[in-house]
Amino acid sequence: MQTASCIGSFDVCVVGGGPAGSVAALKLARMGHRVCVVEQSPFPRFHVGESLSPGIWPILDVMDLAQAVQGLNIIRRNVAFIRWATGDVERIRSTDKFGNTLIDRGVFDELLLDRARNEGVTVFQPARAFNVCFDDGGGTVDLAVAGKKVACIAASYLIDASGRGKGLGGRVVRLSPKTIAICGHFDRGPLDNAALLEAISDGWCWGAPVPGGLFSAMIFVDPSSIRASSLRPETFFRTRLSDTRLFGAFGDLPLVRRVFGRDASIFRTAEPETSRVLRAGEAAYTVDPLSSSGVERALRSGLDSAIVVHTMLARPERTPSCVQYYFDRLHEAIQSHSQWSADFYGEVTRFAAMPFWRARSTPKPPVLRSSEIAQLPPSFDVSAGLPLTLSDDIQFVETPCVMGNEIEMRMAAKSAIMDRPVVFVGGMELAPLLNSIHGSISAEEICKLFRGQNSNANAGGTLRWLVRNKFLSAA
Repeated sequence: MQTASCIGSFDVCVVGGGPAGSVAALKLARMGHRVCVVEQSPFPRFHVGESLSPGIWPILDVMDLAQAVQGLNIIRRNVAFIRWATGDVERIRSTDKFGNTLIDRGVFDELLLDRARNEGVTVFQPARAFNVCFDDGGGTVDLAVAGKKVACIAASYLIDASGRGKGLGGRVVRLSPKTIAICGHFDRGPLDNAALLEAISDGWCWGAPVPGGLFSAMIFVDPSSIRASSLRPETFFRTRLSDTRLFGAFGDLPLVRRVFGRDASIFRTAEPETSRVLRAGEAAYTVDPLSSSGVERALRSGLDSAIVVHTMLARPERTPSCVQYYFDRLHEAIQSHSQWSADFYGEVTRFAAMPFWRARSTPKPPVLRSSEIAQLPPSFDVSAGLPLTLSDDIQFVETPCVMGNEIEMRMAAKSAIMDRPVVFVGGMELAPLLNSIHGSISAEEICKLFRGQNSNANAGGTLRWLVRNKFLSAA
């Protein structure tokens, strides 16, 4: 959709140059599309949220970004001191190669956007996107600098990656009680390369060394705690730190800058689903900062949105399945994270009666999620010759999934205890795998069938997974 006043036409306009937007734009550009990014802030910009969870590295590897990120001034911390469920302090050591990485988010975000720019993405920065108008044929976005409209661009699709600040506006639904983070940076910390996490009666505290010789400390509380205290934010911040076991030494240390507050509530978009406008990263949904996985989830969301838009551009007839895939994954991510968050808050039994903890650990109906099922202990010996057969209640349904760089419909299977249909298991497509099993057959013979389809398959592990998840049962 091109108008006379527009200065350029793109396949995709991405609003927001943070991790989700930059990675989405970079992926789309590499797949041959004309892409622009509209970012309202000059980079590098100050940004809290310095943790990169271990799961981020496979994503950066796939995007050929890992080496560049490792070259930044980062802190790899493999040790954490935690005072959570009980009053005892636990020392947790990560077995992951990188552990949780602490990074200067301003530099990290700048690296990602620069890579997108260097690989052909047009970047409008600093510029604010407004007056976004899209319909079934595409749309237009107005650009403003210093509050004045300077240009208009046209695009076939728009990815809103404007973040928690909702640069494009829109309705949201809060998924948690309102939570405020009070943040401060000290000029030193007593524990080298270790993170701290401690539950307090009306919230929790997190802290870790960050690049630049600083220690970042945050307190997460309900706003009512701050109002009830009648204290100034810095005094409230120092008082809460002083009352803890892990952070007590920071109560009187000098601050590098004034403390500041951030909304740390969990919410999701309430905007209607559409095939022309997708939301990625925190514009789609936010995660509880307790997980330290916000950047990782933003990158995954950005890649998902890029693959979905690429498929709709290349194969318009697949648009319905693309929309179904994107919003199914979004709703699944929200559900699983909400359950994880409630479970983790529920571990703090010593404060279970306090309003902050009671409101955030409300029991929810148990949902057996795909990611958890594989962790159940083995229930039988594959070599024992136990005869097996397909369970009676298996359902076979077509479902959209990622195949390479596109969304395709594939036959999936669902058992009675699964929360959604499964397409792949052990590197093999599940439905054809199950369809190769006829009647009563021994575990050993089933393993041979699996190896015939994939010589590198972990046949025994796949078989145990199928039995634990009720796809196979005793004959």
